[in-house]
Amino acid sequence: MKYGDEYRHYKGGHYRFLGIAFPVKSGELSAETQSYLTRTGTARYHENTHDINLFMIDGAYFIDSDVPHVIYQSEKDYQSDHMWAREVDDFFGYILSPEGNFVRRFAKVD
Repeated sequence: MKYGDEYRHYKGGHYRFLGIAFPVKSGELSAETQSYLTRTGTARYHENTHDINLFMIDGAYFIDSDVPHVIYQSEKDYQSDHMWAREVDDFFGYILSPEGNFVRRFAKVD
């Protein structure tokens, strides 16, 4: 997995992988470390319930969360700065399809 890889959602949509956002709790960071964080925008939580602030240091994403998240874009958003966030285990996990088979929620497109 690398920046720009394309994934297909089991329901058919296509998405571009942007990176992994490492979990960080802003209250747990030193003032010096916080000074290096640059807010790069927000990502919409995959359930479309709220936005999550994204930060960056030297090209690495960070997210105010307890767990790492995949940062990605839907194909309709490729020309915008609209991003989505989904927990890593959920993004790369399996689900039971309507046909009764276990399939990857997001499968890499070759």
